[in-house]
Amino acid sequence: MKYSHRTEKFKNLYKNCTQKIIDKFNLQDYDLVFIPGSGTSGMETVISSLKTRVNVIGPEGKFKERWMEYCINNGKHDNTSQINLYCQLETSTGEVFYKEDSIVDAISSFPYYDIPKGTKCFVTCSNKQLGAFPGLALVFVRKDSWDLFEGKDYFCTKDLLLYKNMQENNQTPTTCPVQIFKQLVL
Repeated sequence: MKYSHRTEKFKNLYKNCTQKIIDKFNLQDYDLVFIPGSGTSGMETVISSLKTRVNVIGPEGKFKERWMEYCINNGKHDNTSQINLYCQLETSTGEVFYKEDSIVDAISSFPYYDIPKGTKCFVTCSNKQLGAFPGLALVFVRKDSWDLFEGKDYFCTKDLLLYKNMQENNQTPTTCPVQIFKQLVL
């Protein structure tokens, strides 16, 4: 590694990577936030940062169970909520699910399956379908959906708004994998 995640060179790489992904996948209605870790880290950060509770929907399977349990354990589940959260490709069963205006685990589906119309937020990761090195969650939040999230009063790596604030300066709040950005932008 020839430079760190706090240098101007990295900030330019971050900005370039963000813009290339937004442009390549025609996602101009979304902000992209990078979170060091897996797609699961990205989903946990999204759920932990919600202001509201969500209804976990979709086909039965391992990932629906995972998000249901995580939401329940973090006080974020309500099966009457108007905000839905689901796994687009339930890999444990092979079922694909679409519901507009939701929060979507697209970790195993994006970009091979279209993101449903009006998706408020979706998460994927650098490896899986994008084929880059593992270790980076990509969280896309529709620009008009940031009001779904709240920040924490303390430093927490599960605070989506902390990453959003750092993203405005093309950085992450924690040490991030520079090599993954370099490889992802190729």
